[in-house]
Amino acid sequence: MSDPGTAHPPLRSAGSLAGTVAGLVVLVVGVAAGRVDVVLLGVPLLVASLWTRVPSAGGVAQVAVEHAEAPTGRVGYRIRLEPPPSAEALHVRVVLSTGRRRDLVVAPGARELVGSAPTWHTGPVAVATVGHRVLGEDAVWAGPPVGPVRLRRVVLPQRVELDGPLPLPPRLTGLTGLHASVRLGDGGELHDINPFVPGDRLRRIDWRATARLRRGPGDLYVRRTTAQSDATVVIAVDTRDEVSDHVATWTTPAGLVERTTSLDLAREAASSLAAAYVHAGDQVAFHDLADQGRVVPPGAGRRHLDRVRRAAAGMVATGLWTPRLRAPVVARGALVYLVGTHLDDTTSELATTWFLAGHRVVLVDVLPHLDRHDLDAREAVATQLLEGERAERIDGLRDLGIGVLDWRRSGFDADRTGSLRGLVRAGRGHR
Repeated sequence: MSDPGTAHPPLRSAGSLAGTVAGLVVLVVGVAAGRVDVVLLGVPLLVASLWTRVPSAGGVAQVAVEHAEAPTGRVGYRIRLEPPPSAEALHVRVVLSTGRRRDLVVAPGARELVGSAPTWHTGPVAVATVGHRVLGEDAVWAGPPVGPVRLRRVVLPQRVELDGPLPLPPRLTGLTGLHASVRLGDGGELHDINPFVPGDRLRRIDWRATARLRRGPGDLYVRRTTAQSDATVVIAVDTRDEVSDHVATWTTPAGLVERTTSLDLAREAASSLAAAYVHAGDQVAFHDLADQGRVVPPGAGRRHLDRVRRAAAGMVATGLWTPRLRAPVVARGALVYLVGTHLDDTTSELATTWFLAGHRVVLVDVLPHLDRHDLDAREAVATQLLEGERAERIDGLRDLGIGVLDWRRSGFDADRTGSLRGLVRAGRGHR
């Protein structure tokens, strides 16, 4: 999708203005000095400058940006250009999502520029931003910059396959599913052997147990199993900040260009966890804690997973000045994954609130491992204090009984699987 630019008629350039001023100065000096030769020198310069200030009549350049095919890992763009008939050329400036800038001069006639850029980030990306201005004859006059026209695209995060068991909430409240609950019912896991009573199904009779345990004629014994149930999982993401591993660039947007950011990891974590639980038959809900309008209610199935992935991909940083986060209402007995950088007390307060309400809470840490290069002495001390406070905060939540899942190193599946197994052992159940 591209945003239209705003067109303006070409105006005089700084060069024509300078020529006008120079012509006037020479003309005045010649008249004041009574020098006809000097006057004759200034008149042509003044006339030429005034002539160039009036551009030829014509239209406005037509500029459009569209999606184009590109190899895996890149996004393509196609720029359609059509300068007006009165223009001798069109100056086009293209800024890619990588920050690279290209300046082109396009000759008259319809033109098409095709290219691609690497996808260093997930989520909303401005693939190409195009601005232009019309150039007159010999580039003597030029119109003002027009645009920009932007091509936007939402890049979906990659899904990490989570092998092995997954943590479950302490109580399963669903009526159907793939997990063994504490209720009796139709399932595959043995609960106990019990004497036959009216209402038991005949197919539940265990003849081996009957032959071994019966004490008289007519005694029958049945196998009772636990019911199969599903879990409700809530994925809540704190999107107030987006930082990379390079601390020195935290205050500049340039630091987010080539490096994986915390929101990149958060999108990957949310999509991967949602896919793992949906494939297990569980219900998954999604909440953007800083954007109350980005909510996906609990649901299951492939289409629901697509909705969760699109919601996660659309997350953008809102800034730490966002009003205080409110804990969304979650289903009773749900497992809550709280994804964020945890740089302040806000998320720890939310985690404590949910934990004391009876929910099982897992903190997902997406703050990249910090790179302290290019820091001065004060910045290094501040970073050390920030890390110490953050570590103390997370350790306190862990001591309270809240699990912690380290998602800071994308691609290290073995470490992540080991963390999940540790959470399963610490909990009461697993997939």
